[in-house]
Amino acid sequence: MRTLENANRPKNRRFKIILIVFLFLPCFFPTSATPEQYNPDQVWSELLEKNPFPYQIPLAESIPTPIDGTYTRTIPITEAHVPCRRCADWRPEGGVWKINFSKGIFRIMHRDTVWKNMGSYYIAKDRIIFANDPVCHDKIGMYKWIKEG
Repeated sequence: MRTLENANRPKNRRFKIILIVFLFLPCFFPTSATPEQYNPDQVWSELLEKNPFPYQIPLAESIPTPIDGTYTRTIPITEAHVPCRRCADWRPEGGVWKINFSKGIFRIMHRDTVWKNMGSYYIAKDRIIFANDPVCHDKIGMYKWIKEG
């Protein structure tokens, strides 16, 4: 029995070393892309082709709504963006925000950080309901809205 354990030991040790290398390799050579590696226009185009997943409620019917369109908001940048791995990535920041409403699907992106998200929305008179957002998939938001201009 002793000879079998010794015969298997180098293979087990080699396997453990290989496993450890593969587990920790991403820590030293991250494969995730940073915002500088992306073209915001390309990311936006790809986002427009995707559809949300019905986490909480069914997706809205694919019919035009009164708010369909793309809207932008520019918030003055008061300080340089500091990358933070512990901070919420959806926190408000300066720069250009873009949101698209299209037949019950909303898509939003921050051009400077290339943060993006999507979900579904419903219009009910003066209320807009947001749901199926993968960041907050267990939440449903309802807001009052009014069309100006």
